[in-house]
Amino acid sequence: EVETAACLCRFLLRRLEEGGEDGGAMRYGFLTLAAYLAGHARLPGELSERVQIFAAAVRYFQEHYTQPVTLEQAAGAVSVSGRHLERVFAQVCGVSPMAYFTDLRLGHAALLLRSTSKPIAQIAEESGFADPAYFTRAFRKKYGASPRQSRQGLPAPE
Repeated sequence: EVETAACLCRFLLRRLEEGGEDGGAMRYGFLTLAAYLAGHARLPGELSERVQIFAAAVRYFQEHYTQPVTLEQAAGAVSVSGRHLERVFAQVCGVSPMAYFTDLRLGHAALLLRSTSKPIAQIAEESGFADPAYFTRAFRKKYGASPRQSRQGLPAPE
């Protein structure tokens, strides 16, 4: 467990030193690390209830990112209401649970675009996006370039 956390920390430090990652990717990485550490605390009393809920929801999202998930399903999985889960995410990381979930999916897609030659439609599907057109719009909104442009290293159109 300690080695996994150390590996995540080394990865994030390399990304910081390289300076190539955007702030959103770094925020996602640190939130993932925080969720991992929160999920592996020795005693439940070591964490606030809010962080326990956040960590449980992040674990749920990580386990189900390829499937359609609603706010109510995620909230039910961690035994809270949808509204309470929204409050927890707003307090812990400043985004809604579903925005976090979409960012998780987009982060996975970006990794596949960089590390594989799979077709973009397949990457979209493997990242939980049933509609490739929606995937492309969400990807462009987050990263400022289409998946194809991102893969090819092209600048986004002006």
